[in-house]
Amino acid sequence: MAFKKGVVTNPNGRPKGGTNKATNKTREAIARFADETVEDFIGWIKEIAIDDKKEAAKLYLAAIEYHIPKLARTESTMEVKGNLTVLQIMDEINGRTTGLPSSESKSE
Repeated sequence: MAFKKGVVTNPNGRPKGGTNKATNKTREAIARFADETVEDFIGWIKEIAIDDKKEAAKLYLAAIEYHIPKLARTESTMEVKGNLTVLQIMDEINGRTTGLPSSESKSE
């Protein structure tokens, strides 16, 4: 008997997108290890920073990558007319009007 797409043959099975037991146990073990060794990790980073601050920063950033999710990239485009400063462009992106020449005061 062939399986049909979209037909559930085991309604008690793992839900779509769910993780298996081994994955959950592994994640729990890693989380426990991280919790138990956080003070050691801080000490290691401080020791490394004595000789090489750049390397300590790299290690710290690599570690927090697993704690703080990365933000998705977004693309923003806009048409800029005239000579605006970076601060004026940022004000416009953020919806502020301070520092931008208003359309009412322009004389074209």
